[in-house]
Amino acid sequence: MRIGLVLGAGGVVGMSYHAGVLHALEEVGGYDPTSADLIVGTSAGSVVGTLLRTGWTARDLWERVLEPQEQTAFVARPESPARRARRLVGSTYIVTRSMVKVPLPRMPDFVARRFPAGVFTNTDLRAQLCEVVPEEWPDDALWLVAVDVNTGQRVVLRRRGTTGATLQQAVLSSCAIERNSTSYADGGR
Repeated sequence: MRIGLVLGAGGVVGMSYHAGVLHALEEVGGYDPTSADLIVGTSAGSVVGTLLRTGWTARDLWERVLEPQEQTAFVARPESPARRARRLVGSTYIVTRSMVKVPLPRMPDFVARRFPAGVFTNTDLRAQLCEVVPEEWPDDALWLVAVDVNTGQRVVLRRRGTTGATLQQAVLSSCAIERNSTSYADGGR
């Protein structure tokens, strides 16, 4: 029998729920989640799945969520009115892309950098993820799910060579932190 472990979204709270469930699965159920034949994750689940595939245990995750955490990743930093206005333009474009089902031109990279999307900056969160997530994909099967903002289609990011993305880029894409996730889509579906 083959076993797949599917881990969903939910941000920091989702990661905490996953840690609790995986800990219980191992301690009470006697099943080691790292032994799953395939791990599939999206957003928070992509982080947890990646950690499981790169040497973390369910106990490691459990102990990590029990540690006091400084909650700074999602705190909005003061920005100038001009910067907020540029972020509003970028966010409006991304929302429009995700809702309109007709082909729209892709925003050039230099424009996207000038008009970033999102309510918050994600520099701190990106740095935190990159500290614990390696660039190289693990040998064991790991699929990370993202959404192509241009088409609204799910994209399954897998081992480098099928996606063109490093593991860090794939996790950041699944968490909607890496804005170029659509460029990794070819061959990764």
